Amino acid sequence: LHLDVDVLPRDTPLRVILQQPLRDARFRAVLIFTGWWNFAVNFAAPFFAVYMLRDLGLSMLWVIGLSVSSQLMNVLFFRLWGGIADRFSNKSVLVFACPMFIFGFLIWPFTAMPDKYVLTIPLLIAIHVMAGISTAGVTLCTGNLAFKFAPYGKATAYLAVNALVSGVMAT
Repeated sequence: LHLDVDVLPRDTPLRVILQQPLRDARFRAVLIFTGWWNFAVNFAAPFFAVYMLRDLGLSMLWVIGLSVSSQLMNVLFFRLWGGIADRFSNKSVLVFACPMFIFGFLIWPFTAMPDKYVLTIPLLIAIHVMAGISTAGVTLCTGNLAFKFAPYGKATAYLAVNALVSGVMAT
C-alpha cells in the first residue's frame, strides 16, 4: 500500500514547517478565534480568585473547591460535547458553548448585591459549573477544527501552531 502524501524531508527547517499552517486562510480563522479566546479567558480568570478572596471573604478552601468543580465539569463534559460535535458539528457546539461561558462572566456582578447574600454561593457554584462545561466544548471543538483543517500528513504542524498560538495568547 502506497499513500501519495506530501511529506517534508526530515531536514526541513522548523520555520518552514510552521509557516504552512499560517498560510491556510480557514485555519487562520480558527487561530484568531482560539488565540483571542484564550487571551480573554486567561486575562480575566486571576481576578475572579482575588475577588472571591478579598471582596466576598471566601476562604482559600472555597476558591480551590470551586476551581476543582469547574475542572471536574470540564472532564465530565468532554465526552458529551464530543458526541454532540460528531452528530451535528464542531461549530454547532461552539455556538452553544461560547455564549454559555460569556453568560457565566455576565452573572459575576450578581454574586454580591452589594455584599454577600444568600445566593452568593449558589451563583458561584453555577458560574464555575457553567465555565467547566463550556470550556470543555470550546477546547474540544477548536482542537477538532485545527485537526480537521490540516491536510493529510500535516496534522502535527497544524496542531503545534494551534497550541503555540493558544499558549502565547493565554500567557
